[in-house]
Amino acid sequence: QMKQMADQMAVGALPAQATPEQRQKFETFQNEVMELSMNSAKALIAQMDQIYADVFSEAELKAIKAFYLSPEGQSMIAKQPQVMQHLMPYVQQMQRDLMPKIQQLAREMKAEAAPPAAATPGK
Repeated sequence: QMKQMADQMAVGALPAQATPEQRQKFETFQNEVMELSMNSAKALIAQMDQIYADVFSEAELKAIKAFYLSPEGQSMIAKQPQVMQHLMPYVQQMQRDLMPKIQQLAREMKAEAAPPAAATPGK
């Protein structure tokens, strides 16, 4: 599912006049990024058992499991890709809206951190 979303986002990343070699390099890059992302996600998921055990009681975990095994829980799992498809445009718009604001804050912080310009002697 993540790969499908990445493929959809990548469609507009390359210019239409990209050469086959550029497209191949981009695809290789995209595959490497996807592999890194998936490995990170798998590592995070591996830690989830302990996190859930720390946060939820045994009774709560049993109830959560029962829900996910129920028809409603199975429906929720099956429909998550659809939820993500509907959510992604909003997330992308949020990122587009935030990026200029974050960049402006970074510029302001950099300007504040810069040492003051030395005064010119004799003036």
